[in-house]
Amino acid sequence: MQGFKVDRILTPEQRAARELTRELELGCTVDSLRIDVDHYVIKFDAPDFFYGMKYEDLNFEEDYGIKLISVSRPAPRRNIIGVTNEVPMIVANLDADFRIEKGDVFTIMGTQRQFRDLFNHIK
Repeated sequence: MQGFKVDRILTPEQRAARELTRELELGCTVDSLRIDVDHYVIKFDAPDFFYGMKYEDLNFEEDYGIKLISVSRPAPRRNIIGVTNEVPMIVANLDADFRIEKGDVFTIMGTQRQFRDLFNHIK
């Protein structure tokens, strides 16, 4: 491969299989981005398991080694013609009493193994 100056081989079926596995485990759509050989950033709807919990009680980093990067929540937004729709907005300040609700979206970073541990715990 080096003779042909090929630095990587595209394997869309592996990517699709990985995302499908995550979606089946979580029961929701999962978007992912590979950061390096081991690390991924994934974005997914907060599972029912977490509804009602305080964000300060989430121990992703301590329990799984996963970093919670952001949380978004649907919020009403008026478009240019005056129609109001729900659009995801980043929650900037997660105060002590802020609780996880249906519609919240987590963006987290970790390894395949860390995600597998989290998903197994959620099941």
